[in-house]
Amino acid sequence: MADAIKHQGIIDSIEENHIKVKIVQTSACASCKALDMCKSAESKEHLIDIYDYEATNYAVGDEVTVVGATSYGIQAVLLAYMYPFVLLLVATFAAYYAFGKNEIVAAAAGLGILVPYYFVLYTMRARLTKKFSFTIIKN
Repeated sequence: MADAIKHQGIIDSIEENHIKVKIVQTSACASCKALDMCKSAESKEHLIDIYDYEATNYAVGDEVTVVGATSYGIQAVLLAYMYPFVLLLVATFAAYYAFGKNEIVAAAAGLGILVPYYFVLYTMRARLTKKFSFTIIKN
C-alpha cells in the first residue's frame, strides 16, 4: 500500500479471528524537549479492531504495525461530517421556503433529517466494518 496510514501497536487481545491492537496516538509536540514543562502535550490510547483469519499466528503482547488506506479517512469524514452537513443545509433551506419562511420549522427539519441518516449509518455498521478494515504486519 503506497498510500497507507501506519501505526505501531501492541496486540491487546485475540478472540478467534478478532484481534484488538492498542496504539498510542501522540500530539505533534510529544517529541519536544520542553514536554515536561508544557501542559498542552497529550497522548491517547486507542483500540483498533482487526479481523484476520490468521489470528493464530499472533500472540498477546506482540508488536505489530497497523496499516490502513488513506482513502479510509476521507470516506469516514464524508460519511460522518460532510454528507450530514449537506443534508442539514438542504433540508433547512427546503423547509424554510416550503413552510412560509418559518425558521423554527426549518431548524427542526434540518436537525430532524439527521436522525434517519445516522440511524441508517448505525444499521449499516457491519458492512462499514468490512469496508474500513485494517491489516496488521508483525514487526
